[in-house]
This record gives sequence, C-alpha cells and structure tokens, in this order.
Amino acid sequence: MSCHRTFPVIASVFSILLAAGSARADLIVNGGFETGDFTGWEIWMAPLGSMFGLSNDANLAHTGNYSFYFAGLGGEPDAIYQIVPTVAGQQYRLTFWLNYDSTFGERFRVSWEGTTVLELTPVEMTNGWKEYTLQLTATASGSELRFAGNDFRSYIRLDDVSLVEVAAVPSPASAALGVIGAGFVLLRRRR
Repeated sequence: MSCHRTFPVIASVFSILLAAGSARADLIVNGGFETGDFTGWEIWMAPLGSMFGLSNDANLAHTGNYSFYFAGLGGEPDAIYQIVPTVAGQQYRLTFWLNYDSTFGERFRVSWEGTTVLELTPVEMTNGWKEYTLQLTATASGSELRFAGNDFRSYIRLDDVSLVEVAAVPSPASAALGVIGAGFVLLRRRR
C-alpha cells in the first residue's frame, strides 16, 4: 500500500476511534419516567400540602407518554432524587426538560451532592418545553441528584432527565500529532 493511501486510512481510523470514545452511557434510571412509576427514583414528600405525580398523557410529556409533575400546596417543595454511580473528580453533563404554563411559579430547584446548582424562584413560564443543561463535577463516588419543586396554582413538569460523563477530549494539536506519528510509523515499516 502506498504512503498516499495509507495516511488517509490511518487518519480515518483515528477519527472513528476518537468519536467512539466520546459516547457515554446515561447514568439516570428511568429519566423519561416511561416505566409509568417511580422506578429508579426516591421520593421526599413535603410535610404539608404534598402534591406530585406522573402524568400519563403524551400531550403533557416532552417525549414518550409520561412526565413528572410538582404541584405542592404548602410552603416546602416535594422532591425526587437518585444516587447515581459517579467517580470523584469526574465531570458530568446533566440535561432535563421543564414545562411550566403559569405566570405564578413558586420554586424549582436542582441539587447536586447537597448543593443547589439551579434555583428558579419564581419559575419562569416556558410556553412549552425548555431544555436545561448543567456541567457538574462529582466530589464523591455516588452522587445525589435531586429535583424539588412546588406550585399551588399550576404544575411544574419535568421530563427526559439525563446525566452522562463528559469525555476528556484531546486537543486538536495532540490529535494531529497522533495522526502524524501513526503516519511516520507506517512509513518506517514500509522501508
């Protein structure tokens, strides 16, 4: 095989390997609530006026048939949470979708390892589903992700929760050096 054919093949293989290495598994169990129950989630009920649940209506879901709703009547929010299998020091990308159709939003909060990472007080009217994305870093092995909310006038809907590991992406310079190095190895083998 000539050098002119070998180098593009190596570059293509290297690119495919880089892309394949960036695919990551979702760490959230039942993030779209499509089991029709709270599989994977723990519930914390507000001591007074607790009101939450699952909507089984594709018109009320971002995708699929189910979404979770917060509608607590008291001053404290209801919450759902999971302990996700994380690695200390690793970064993660959290994405989720909210739908809120009232102008009187009380509160919605996202906590990571006991620290509030997003607080919406009041919750802004979304006029449909709105995606939120947060970058998070684990400080422990096994991290609690918690969503809490309440609104006695309407429903705050949550759907399609996803948490994936953020891959360490090589810089363009180091990727180029890898391709060049592979090319030199092949050239040397040819001689």
